[in-house]
Formats: sequence, structure tokens, C-alpha cells
Amino acid sequence: MNYIALGTRSFSVTLAFLLGTLGIELFIMMFVSLSAGGAAGVDGAYWLRVVVTTLIIAGFCGLLVDVLRFLANRFWTKKPKYRIKLRKILKTHLA
Repeated sequence: MNYIALGTRSFSVTLAFLLGTLGIELFIMMFVSLSAGGAAGVDGAYWLRVVVTTLIIAGFCGLLVDVLRFLANRFWTKKPKYRIKLRKILKTHLA
């Protein structure tokens, strides 16, 4: 079924979560170091622990999403019985 199988064989969500987490962590580290005296007591070991912990959490969350997408692709092969026709709903309620 092609309508469910969009990218389920790759770990695209996991990679997006990991790269997004790295970007957010670098953003936070930059602004903490640029703040007025906020980075005086913060050492490199602290940042390493924070980055590794958040990468582990984001990796597991992304992996969970990818596994659920894989299982849905593998075992849910029937066409859905009911489809929500968004265009019809919008025309009905917004007209």
C-alpha cells in the first residue's frame, strides 16, 4: 500500500529528531554563553551530559515513531473504511 509506505523503510524521523536536538542544543549553548555572566559556572562536562541526555531521549522518541510507522505499514494493509473529506467539511461549515 503506497499511501502508508511514505518513507517507512528509513529512519527519517529519528534523524530529524537527532539533528533538530543538536541544533536546539547549540542554539541554547550559544545564548547561555552570550548572556551576561550566565556561563561563568558552566563547564564543558555539564554541556556534554546535557547534549548526550537530550540526544538519547530524542533518539528514542524518533525511533518509537519510526517503529510505529513501520508496524503500520507492515500490518495495516487494508484501505481505511472511512475517510474524512476535509474539503467537504470546510465547504459545509465555512460557506
